[in-house]
Amino acid sequence: MPPHEYPSAARIPEATEPEAIAALAALAQEHWREITAEFQDDGTFLLLTVQAPSISEEQLTDLIRQEVVTALDRLIPDHACQPTGSWMVVFVKQGEVFASIFPSQDRA
Repeated sequence: MPPHEYPSAARIPEATEPEAIAALAALAQEHWREITAEFQDDGTFLLLTVQAPSISEEQLTDLIRQEVVTALDRLIPDHACQPTGSWMVVFVKQGEVFASIFPSQDRA
């Protein structure tokens, strides 16, 4: 299990990328399509993109959002240089982001 917080100079391990994709795929609704991941900010932040051509933001219920947060928080600990979290999931339809999920949207 990864540490609760990475030191400020450390990067998120590259092995986390396929694990995070697999975690989202396990939660995926039948309408979620391709899931990709990209490290940003010198490897301290992981952006996950879900192609979801046939769902709306309203279909991403609070329960689904919480399941995503729980799954990814287990894999991707906080990073000292990312005060709002070390990951984000964006949902894309027709090339446009229509929803996003953060570890915690009320962090200061």
